[in-house]
Formats: sequence, C-alpha cells, structure tokens
Amino acid sequence: IKNMGICSARSDTYAECFFEVIRQVTAECWERGLLLLKVYSECIEAQKAHRELFESRTGYALRLALKGDKDTEALKAQVITLRKRAAELAEQEAYYKEKNESFAQESIDQEHIDRKKWGEEINALKKESNTKRNLLEALTAPIVKNTI
Repeated sequence: IKNMGICSARSDTYAECFFEVIRQVTAECWERGLLLLKVYSECIEAQKAHRELFESRTGYALRLALKGDKDTEALKAQVITLRKRAAELAEQEAYYKEKNESFAQESIDQEHIDRKKWGEEINALKKESNTKRNLLEALTAPIVKNTI
C-alpha cells in the first residue's frame, strides 16, 4: 500500500476488471468494445499526465523550498553582519560624541582663558591710558606761580 495515489495491486485489479468488461462488451458488439477500449486508454493516458504533472510540481515545490532555505540562511547571515556593523557604528558614534564633548569643554576653557587675558590687557591699557592722560594734563596745565 502506497502513501499517495493508487497502490499497484488495486490498479492491477481495476485494469483486469476493465479488460473483462471490454471483452464482454466486445463479444456482444465489437464497435462498442473498441470505443470502450479507447476510453480506457484515454483514462490511462490522463492518469500518466496527472502523475507527471504532480511529480513535476512536487519537484518544483521542493526546489523552491530549498531555495527558500538558502535565501533564509543568506538573510540570517546578512542580519548578523548588519548587527555587527550597527554595533561598530554605535561604538564610533560614542567615540565621536566623547571627542566632541572634550573639544567643546576645551573650547569653553580656552574662551575663559582668552576672556581673562583680554580683560587683563584692557585693564593694563586703561591704567596706561590714565597714566598718560594724567601726565598730559600735568604738562598742559597752566603754571601757577607761588608767591609767598
């Protein structure tokens, strides 16, 4: 007994029965017997065609399933590769963020130092300006004679 289709023993029994019916009908009327024989041969040809089609489609489905398995494996490998790449990029992002923050902090510190230096220079220039103004005023002031 087969798992699918008609088992060979049953098929042989059907064939014997059909041939016996054909023989009996041919004995009564040979035209009907010949017509019945053609019907039987068409039936056998149709069964062969259906079997070939089934086997062809089964093979195609199996190839498609195997291709799907290959594609699935390729996609799984690609997913693993992409996850590794994403992790590497996340590490790079963290590195560059840290570097950016350190540059930002350095620039803030440098700005404070520059502002302090500029403030000191401005104060020194103001003192020098006041000193020179006082000296100029002293030189240009009218001379007052002291009469005692």
